Amino acid sequence: MGGRANDVDWLRTVASYLVVVYHAAQIFDFQNKSYYKNAERSPSLDLFTRFVHLWHMPLFFLLAGWSCKLSLERRGAAKFLIERAQKLLVPLLFGMLVLCAAPRWVEYRCGRWKPRSEEGSPSPLVHSFTTFLRVHYYFEGLTWNHLWFLVYLFTFCAIYLPGFWLLSHQVSGRPRGHPKWTWVMANGPVVLLAVVQLRLRNRWPGYQNLVDDWANFWFYSIFFIAGFCLSLSKSLEDHIHLHWKMNGALGLLSCCLYVFPDSFSRLYFSNSEHIQHVLSSSGAWYFVCFLRSAAHRYLSNHPAPAFLSDNAFPVYIIHEVPLFLFAHFVLGKWSAPVGIKFAASVTVALLSSLLVLQTIVNRSRVFSFLLGAKEVKRVKSGPHQD
Repeated sequence: MGGRANDVDWLRTVASYLVVVYHAAQIFDFQNKSYYKNAERSPSLDLFTRFVHLWHMPLFFLLAGWSCKLSLERRGAAKFLIERAQKLLVPLLFGMLVLCAAPRWVEYRCGRWKPRSEEGSPSPLVHSFTTFLRVHYYFEGLTWNHLWFLVYLFTFCAIYLPGFWLLSHQVSGRPRGHPKWTWVMANGPVVLLAVVQLRLRNRWPGYQNLVDDWANFWFYSIFFIAGFCLSLSKSLEDHIHLHWKMNGALGLLSCCLYVFPDSFSRLYFSNSEHIQHVLSSSGAWYFVCFLRSAAHRYLSNHPAPAFLSDNAFPVYIIHEVPLFLFAHFVLGKWSAPVGIKFAASVTVALLSSLLVLQTIVNRSRVFSFLLGAKEVKRVKSGPHQD
């Protein structure tokens, strides 16, 4: 394949903008994973975040693994790793030092995070943003927040690169695999994912710090490796595309049973936690396979709009700054219905991010480099002719 795969580009683009919607919805759900929580919660948005959480990040890792083969063929192993470091680690460091400070400050002001130096105080001291940076953030509160995906992805690229390089040279040009082996490869990841969930998830519930997060490490590794295998084996990818409806049905059923536990596992099974782990595994794998196949079926011949595709990654990087500043300064004082607040949060975060990208980032080589954005090429005008 000589160029970008339209279907993969579509999935990556839509998933990136879905991050904005997902993080805005977390402000109103019943989980405790957002920097800011609205006083009034929404059962509908809680179901939405629980559903998206099952397959959203697995989709990112599968797409990233799928793209590795093409990138390795184009660049070679050494240049591939250098490009990954530039694309992932530079935005990660810039985000940690600059962009993640504002959401952390909002979390601090709301009493949802407290530095060690204030553990004895009943409520957080009221600090301005600049004072917070000087006193707390760069000493106690430094975080990569939602940018954890970047450090995990780079780690996977570095660790699995030797194996990927060997596989891409050994498997290339081989005949199609046996149907039974293809079936095992297409469904085997569910078993591996279930083992990870059953054996590791209770011990490591999901704090993405990389060094002590083994459930997520292996869970997402499976999707990353599976994505590479899909790009490597046409018979495996054809098998998944052929059974796309079945995968969609299994994935959606598993996701629904997971999202509505009271109606299934807790009602009919005594050990509902194990059932939930199995459902999360099957739901994530089969629904991601369904999305991959549906995109291949309907979007392969239609490129994603360049404006949306080019800005998807930097929007993912910066969107939390306007989102949580808007939440802190506006939502808490706004007595509007949850639906209106949610829509406003998504709109402000998305439009603010795109505005910053178009007016500042994409016109600067420095900021484009720091955020992994595409620099807008300026057209030089020729001499004026009468």
